[in-house]
Amino acid sequence: MNDFMQRIATLERELRSVKDRLVKLETPVSPPMELHGQQYRSSREVARLLGVSTSLLTKATWGGRIDPPQKDPSGNFLWTRADIERASWVLKKCPSPLTDDPELGGEGEI
Repeated sequence: MNDFMQRIATLERELRSVKDRLVKLETPVSPPMELHGQQYRSSREVARLLGVSTSLLTKATWGGRIDPPQKDPSGNFLWTRADIERASWVLKKCPSPLTDDPELGGEGEI
């Protein structure tokens, strides 16, 4: 009986974790920032768009799997539409959601 209760507690924790991740994914993506006439997104926004963790995106970038995008003066990556597409193909083996969804910027906005 004790093993059964422990298993239930474990499943409840896992369910809460999944719910938390879904809430993060459902959070609307903010509009892209614009700098020198070009639109950019932050690493956090790109990870959310691609459905991966920020940690995975960062490790893939620093590990050389993804070509690093340019950085702003404070050292943060500035992701363009092309950078996001390349990251999507490397990490997910498919086009990014930006390609199809006008709400996420498929019509010219990233």
